[in-house]
Amino acid sequence: AFKGGYKEIIEGINNILDAIYEPCSEAVKVLKTMELNDYTVQMSNKYKGDFATLANSINEVQKRLLTAQNIAVKISQGDISELDNLRKIGKRSENDQIVPAYINMMETIQSLIDETTTLANAAAEGNLHIRGDAGKFKGKYVNIINGINNIIDSAATPLQEIKDVMVQMADGIMGVSVKGNYKGDYLILTDSVNVMSSRLKNIINEISDILLRIGENDLNIEKVRPYNGDFRLISDSFNKIIDSLNLTMREI
Repeated sequence: AFKGGYKEIIEGINNILDAIYEPCSEAVKVLKTMELNDYTVQMSNKYKGDFATLANSINEVQKRLLTAQNIAVKISQGDISELDNLRKIGKRSENDQIVPAYINMMETIQSLIDETTTLANAAAEGNLHIRGDAGKFKGKYVNIINGINNIIDSAATPLQEIKDVMVQMADGIMGVSVKGNYKGDYLILTDSVNVMSSRLKNIINEISDILLRIGENDLNIEKVRPYNGDFRLISDSFNKIIDSLNLTMREI
C-alpha cells in the first residue's frame, strides 16, 4: 500500500513482527504441551539474542520438569536411587520446595524400608519382642508402622502363651491350657494345644490309676479304652499286660 521510504518502514515492521511471532508462537506451543504434563517437546535452537535466551530458559524448565517426572516414576516403582544426587543439589533457590520435598520423601521411604526390614528379619529369626518405632514417622507412615506392630502383637501374644503352656507340659505339668481369646487360625492353634493338654492329662491319669491298681495286686481291671493315633500303642500295650497278668494268675 506504500511506496518509497514508507514501504521500507512497513516491511521493517513486518520483519519485526515475524521475528517476534515465530519464537512466541513456538513458546506458546511448547508451554501448552507442558500444560498437559507432556515434557517431551523443546524449543528449537535457531533463535538469536533475547529470543535465544527465552528459548533456552523454556528448554531448561522443560528439562527440570522432565527430571522431576522421571524421579517420580522411579519412586513409584520403589527406586530411590536419585536420593544422593538430590542431596548434592540441596536447593536450587531460596524458595525451592520441590527438591527438599523429594529429599524428605525419599529419606522417609528409606527409613520406612529400613524399619520394616528390621522387623521382618527379627520376626524371621523368631524374635517377636522387637517393635517398630512409629515416633520416627509422620502422617500415614505412622499407621504403617503401627499396623506392622499390631500384626506382630497378634502373633506374639498367643505364641507366647502357647510357649508357656508347652514348657510346663515338657516339665510334666499337665492340665495347663491357653486362656486367651483369639480368632481365626490362632483360635484353631490354641484350641489344638488345649485339646492335646487335656487328652494327655486324661491318658496319664488313666495310666497312673491302672499302675496303682496293679501295684495293689488288683488285676480286676477292665480293658483300657483304645486311644487315638500313636497313643493307641499305649492302650494296646496296657491291655496285653493286663491280659497276660490275669492269665498268669489264673494258671497259678
